[in-house]
Amino acid sequence: MARLLSPLPDNAAISSRAEPRVRLAAAVTAARAVEVTGEPEAKTAVMVTAGWLAGQINTTPRQAQKILTALERGARWTRRTGSAGGGRLLFRFTKLDAEANEVAWAHGDAIEALAQGRPDTDPLAAVIATAAHPAWSYSEGALGPRAFLALLLHNAEPGAWVGLTPAGLRAGVKELDRWGLREPGIDLLSALDTIAEETLAVFVATDRRREMQEASARERQRLEAYRAGREERYQRRRVARAILRRALDVAGAPPSGTDRAAIETWVPRLAVVVRPELVDAETASAVHDELGEILARAGFSAEFSGKAAAFVAPVAAAA
Repeated sequence: MARLLSPLPDNAAISSRAEPRVRLAAAVTAARAVEVTGEPEAKTAVMVTAGWLAGQINTTPRQAQKILTALERGARWTRRTGSAGGGRLLFRFTKLDAEANEVAWAHGDAIEALAQGRPDTDPLAAVIATAAHPAWSYSEGALGPRAFLALLLHNAEPGAWVGLTPAGLRAGVKELDRWGLREPGIDLLSALDTIAEETLAVFVATDRRREMQEASARERQRLEAYRAGREERYQRRRVARAILRRALDVAGAPPSGTDRAAIETWVPRLAVVVRPELVDAETASAVHDELGEILARAGFSAEFSGKAAAFVAPVAAAA
């Protein structure tokens, strides 16, 4: 949380136009981490996909990936620590620097409220806990990242910095006041629920997030099918190599390419040993490919290697 209220590092290479959405993404990720682990600061780790983040902040997976990269390499607020396949990346928030530590100390009550799972007991914590609310990202023509950050600043201690330009802050405050979100004692979650319903944001967000989930599921299925096929191909090649090792032990190593008579007897001799082991077309295809590579490495021409492999391991016949 302290990072959201601190300036970006020097040379962060994040434009003022992009910064509000990057900060909102950081807040969404942090809120998810607190929800999962109960740890609001540097020890937090969370699994994130570009598709999931895109659904949370109303952007494309490609843009969400750029934002994740900006958080890691630009802001240097997160560090990638692993992955779980399917585009799922494990991020951990980096250690706070001295300036951010001071900000954390100044906002200790909000951090404690988040850690205890009681954000409603602190106005700043309440704002952060709503980072993924549809009203912030899906209300067409209303609210948005600038309004979210402006409300953070409104509830933060003096000296906090949320990365808004003066014009961006004015625009954010204008939207907050339009919906009465800076009024004392406001029930923020209920107010955001009302805005999301009036602007149809809740329905748009539900549909969009469902689409992202379905797209992620399809991508996982595609990757799982690819990996299964790759494993099957690997096992086929292993079997093919074993068949050819046994066959070469009987038929001998490939003769010199200049000894035509030896070649003409070696190829049929090899075929006699290999063909009984071609139990199906997949095995025949794997043996065909493996033998072609063996002959090519031995210095035979591509034409001869292909013809010899087709004679020894005829795929059509095995099928």
